[in-house]
Amino acid sequence: MRVLQVVTQLEPAGAQKLAAWIGSAFECNNLDVSTIFIYEKSSADFFPDPEIVSEGRPGGLIGAVGMAIRLRRIIAKHAPDIILAHTHYSILLCGLVSVGTRSKVVAVHHWPINRYPFVCRLWVKARRTFATNSHSVFVAESIATSVGQRDHVIPNPVVRANSNVISRTISGDADILVVARHAEEKAVDTVLRSMLYLPDRRLTLAGWGPDTAKLKSLACDLQINDRVTFLGRVSSSEVSLLLDSCRCMVLASRWEAMPMVILEAIASESDIVVSDIPAHIPFIMGDAALGFTCDDPLDLARAVQEIDSAAVRDRLMRGRSEVAERQSPERVSASWLQVLFGVG
Repeated sequence: MRVLQVVTQLEPAGAQKLAAWIGSAFECNNLDVSTIFIYEKSSADFFPDPEIVSEGRPGGLIGAVGMAIRLRRIIAKHAPDIILAHTHYSILLCGLVSVGTRSKVVAVHHWPINRYPFVCRLWVKARRTFATNSHSVFVAESIATSVGQRDHVIPNPVVRANSNVISRTISGDADILVVARHAEEKAVDTVLRSMLYLPDRRLTLAGWGPDTAKLKSLACDLQINDRVTFLGRVSSSEVSLLLDSCRCMVLASRWEAMPMVILEAIASESDIVVSDIPAHIPFIMGDAALGFTCDDPLDLARAVQEIDSAAVRDRLMRGRSEVAERQSPERVSASWLQVLFGVG
């Protein structure tokens, strides 16, 4: 069976990490898996030589039509039995350009459908309602608002971040670690403010984004810049080294779908502190992570300090083990193979 993964954009994020894992996990299951990207947003070390449809996001209708034509030609070249369309624009474009071909499209949802742009949301709902060959996979229970007969929930696997790319020497003494894009929804500012209540602790920020300059300025304003390290962009292998060494990993996000970094932290046996948003609740309720009230720096500091308790660390270790077993690569792979062979 020939499978083509079509991902909207190339960047080092969750959808792309799942696509990379699928590509490597199915190599020994009589599946020929290829991956292409509609356009490049940022390079990703786990796709060192990517196939890209367009250099950038189209600026208007004419550009979008041209991109769709190129995508149809590339799909025809690959001649897949199944297309795994990751994220909303890929789901829309693959659904349109595959009309009249033998390829069956499986929509892979990394966000709740109700958060999609209007046109994509309308297309997805119409296909799920009227198309008898429409199949969907949701990567987390928290984004599967309604699940029909041709819908499947397959949680992402617990795997270590690894790309065999290490571009610098990473210190092995990380204390509090944040691995996140510097953007409003990641609430890195909340973590910085929590450091006022943790005067003897140090913070390492792995990541970059539109808010990096603002966050550096905030660290100076809070007079904690001597206890905060901004690493900038790091490779997947460097993330693993940081997760292995840190005293705890914090994810303070205001919104998430299925954060891969939590699963990577579980694989690295890191103690985890997360905000109490819907995507994090299963980890909190399952004792795989400590929760705190979103946007509350004092409560975040309380959770970080709680990890100093040996009893708490033992409880978190048991919770992580349960998640790792439930979402093991073998179990997740078997679920994906069941869907693919059922569709194909």
